Amino acid sequence: MDTGIAEKALKTAEKAGADEVEVVMESSHDMELILKRNEIHSEKDCRTAALGIRTVVDRRHSFTSCNLPHPHIESLAHHSVFLARKNVKDPHWHHLPLTSVPVHVEGIYSQALANLSYEELFELAQELLAGVRTVPDIDVEEAHIHVSDETFHIQNSHSVSGSYETTTCEIDLLCTAKESGHSVCMAYDYLYSKSPDFDLTEFAQTVARSAHRGHGARTLSSSPEGPVLLLSDPASQVLFTPLASAVNAETYLWDTSPLSQNMGDRVAAETVTITDDGTLGGGYGSRPLDGEGNATAQTPIIREGILTGLLHSEYTSNIAGCASTGNAIRTATSDVTVGPTNFMVHPGHASLEELMAELGTGIMVERFSGSIDVTTGLFSGVCRQAHHVEDGEICYPIREPTLSGNAFQVLQQIEVLGNSSVPEYQGIMAPACIVRGIKISP
Repeated sequence: MDTGIAEKALKTAEKAGADEVEVVMESSHDMELILKRNEIHSEKDCRTAALGIRTVVDRRHSFTSCNLPHPHIESLAHHSVFLARKNVKDPHWHHLPLTSVPVHVEGIYSQALANLSYEELFELAQELLAGVRTVPDIDVEEAHIHVSDETFHIQNSHSVSGSYETTTCEIDLLCTAKESGHSVCMAYDYLYSKSPDFDLTEFAQTVARSAHRGHGARTLSSSPEGPVLLLSDPASQVLFTPLASAVNAETYLWDTSPLSQNMGDRVAAETVTITDDGTLGGGYGSRPLDGEGNATAQTPIIREGILTGLLHSEYTSNIAGCASTGNAIRTATSDVTVGPTNFMVHPGHASLEELMAELGTGIMVERFSGSIDVTTGLFSGVCRQAHHVEDGEICYPIREPTLSGNAFQVLQQIEVLGNSSVPEYQGIMAPACIVRGIKISP
């Protein structure tokens, strides 16, 4: 990546009259194999690069971007200044980051992933298919193997500057179980890693066995009452994704968060402690600096159920009179917003077996598919993989019951947390948990 282009854009905007300038560059190499019905369906190989300019003139700001290479970077910079002058003055604007020292983050880049060839990607696909075939009467309905190598660079007119490179491998797998040649049930899971150090065969077999357990699903005859065991994925989706949105300083400060008046109050059960950690080794959202160039950090959000902190960008932290938490999220073609890095729900001490024993008799939910309103916390949808548990043992699968409730009410009724967390695609890391306040219907 030629960072001299960023320097040229910055200097041009300054000469054109900008008070502050921020330039972001990104480049990425993405490879993907798509599998459908037990065979490789298609492949993608894409290289992209882009540049974005954020310009401030008298508290009026603009954002412009382009793909690279671009023949007229200077014209783009001039256009950015022109747009800023035409925009409305922002009374809340203070300044871009004035100083920052990026932190060191382990495990976000793998040379082996960066150099992965298509032949090696094909071998991963074959390993995935072979793992599924070890379980009888299970097919790969669809799967994606996506490997990316991304480079990010930012600099601004206050001499804040930083770069990093990160690699990612994301694999998702949908398996179907057959009976007399017809699909009768399915199972889905995903795998996420910053390095190639994962057991793809074990992953494939786990999903295939989960699909196989769906045989003989029964329809609920009534709506069961009592606690529900949510595994990591549905817990992340229906409970902690709305919570991550509610502690975003953008929503909190503008009173669009349901928790806007609750700093220092109990917002979750005493068992719940949450930290957003952008420095976590190998984490989904880990990086040495955020989308504005501020260093990422470990940010306490909830301690034993009490709301103690928010996720901040430079903009929101200046309004609130505090320091940025390094949670500015953006790409080179989008302006800054606020979001989680690794939103970590601290695990408890119970294994899955102990959670089922604690549940006694009830419903265990592995997957959720439906709507979630992160503003109100209301969720409603279908449990794609659910099981009836009796005396702490899985008895039989349940045919797609519906699940509904309010995340902010259920958070207050978390009874037990599991001892392990699984990274979720949006950076939410939550353990399995036993909760009350969720309605399960046939």
